[in-house]
Amino acid sequence: MKKILFIFFVLFSVHIALGQDDGSTQEPNKFEKFLQNEKVGVLVDYFGELVLHPGMAIGIDYSISKNGWFDLHWTTEVGGYYHKWNHTGLFAKTSIGTRYTTSFSWFMDLNVGAGYLHTIPEGDVYRLNDDGIAEKAPNWGKPHFMPAASLLFGFDGGHRQNLPFSVHFGVEAFMESSFNHLFLPHAACRAGIIYKFKVL
Repeated sequence: MKKILFIFFVLFSVHIALGQDDGSTQEPNKFEKFLQNEKVGVLVDYFGELVLHPGMAIGIDYSISKNGWFDLHWTTEVGGYYHKWNHTGLFAKTSIGTRYTTSFSWFMDLNVGAGYLHTIPEGDVYRLNDDGIAEKAPNWGKPHFMPAASLLFGFDGGHRQNLPFSVHFGVEAFMESSFNHLFLPHAACRAGIIYKFKVL
């Protein structure tokens, strides 16, 4: 939670810094133009695999099409989580979602996507050598295909209040490919914020 608050503070500070007028007529650079696009939001989430295994995700949320109650959006993110005594997971994924907002600014968000998951076992890894004897092996982890879907609920501050952020919470289900030749299901708890430097 402290990390999420710290990142929110950093985003707010950047917002203030970008919004200050120093009297110059210099054009904003490409990064500033991107951040100040009303369709772009910076996402910061707690990502708790099986709820209690802590993790984090950061990314960009882009509104493809939006009207008063419907938002078709595309999210790209990177993150990771730590499953104590088992493994560490690092991922990069993208998803497309539909956000339905009520007149009271509360919303429901459905997302589907896919990405890359890399799991690193905690502890030593062994393999059999040519003589059939177990020996210690490098622990580089293992790559996996990661299809995912999530259901989120939240409050959109930009809907009527002209606030630069929305908050959300919910669950995500994702699959880990090639686990004993099968897909291993996972569930994660998500809670976080999408911050926009320019409100629609």
